[in-house]
Amino acid sequence: MTLHDTNLSGAQLQAANLSGTILHNVRLEDANLEGANLSGAQMHAVTTSARTRLANAFAHNGSLAECSFRSIRAENADFTNADLRGADFSGCNLEGARLVQARLNACDFRRASLQLADFGGASIAGALFHFANLNRAHFGGTFGAGKALGLESGLGDDPPDRSFQECHRPPLERWLDWERLRAAGRLPLFGVSYTALLLIPPFFFGLGLYNDKIVLLREWAKRIERQNGEHQALAALILERLHTIPLPADALLTLGATVLLALASTLYAIACPSRIKEFSRDQWCDQLGHSTFTYWPLAWRFRWIRVATAAFYLVGGLGAMWVISRKMWHVALFIWRYSYV
Repeated sequence: MTLHDTNLSGAQLQAANLSGTILHNVRLEDANLEGANLSGAQMHAVTTSARTRLANAFAHNGSLAECSFRSIRAENADFTNADLRGADFSGCNLEGARLVQARLNACDFRRASLQLADFGGASIAGALFHFANLNRAHFGGTFGAGKALGLESGLGDDPPDRSFQECHRPPLERWLDWERLRAAGRLPLFGVSYTALLLIPPFFFGLGLYNDKIVLLREWAKRIERQNGEHQALAALILERLHTIPLPADALLTLGATVLLALASTLYAIACPSRIKEFSRDQWCDQLGHSTFTYWPLAWRFRWIRVATAAFYLVGGLGAMWVISRKMWHVALFIWRYSYV
């Protein structure tokens, strides 16, 4: 059945069989579709009102993309495997609704009541969840959670739900989120790296100045030595004892590692959310009793800044470890060599 340009406002369609129906430009303000069978139905440009009822409706495999269901009542509605991309459910009552394996990309769930809703296996990339009631909502196996927006502002601490820990996470969200970078960010690398950056230029400038003066002094000593004058002994002593100091072998590596660690520490300090800095997931969820979806979405923010921060930490850390290990090896050799003198 196909309905085009039809006004069904106020219609009483409880438990009606509308499976496979195509509704295009249909008005459903104040309509009652409680318990209706909308499986396989296709809705386009459908308008509803806050008094439209879809409670207990059955919409398996339905296509309701970009429809507006703002503020309607749809408790316990079944949207399993439905196409709801871009649909507006803001302010809607979807308590107990089944959205299993539904395509919810770019859906608007802001301030919706989603208590006990089941999002198992659904795709929620780009969906908006700002200030939605997510108490005991199930997110096990959901896709695109890292691209959903506003989950961290959802209400969902009664009791804390753990199903969100079972959502699908791409490798960058699994291994390079702020939660994992927190281990490096908590080290005092910010102050140390910037202190080193402040000290390195004066050190090399002073070393260069010293070497320049030594070169001039040795040239003077060579001239005096050739003249066989009264300062010949002094000149010989200068040529024997005073030499330029070469740059350390790892000077460039030290500078590069310091710059990279300083950049990584700066990015972490600026971009990492304060909640992640302050609390580990165990502290936030287990000790304080908050839900995982109020923590992980923050840990997934700023993907490419996270990647850059991790790369800077890795390369800079490896460089610093190489320099330190070489220095420690030389110290160990020195101690061993002179321990029996």
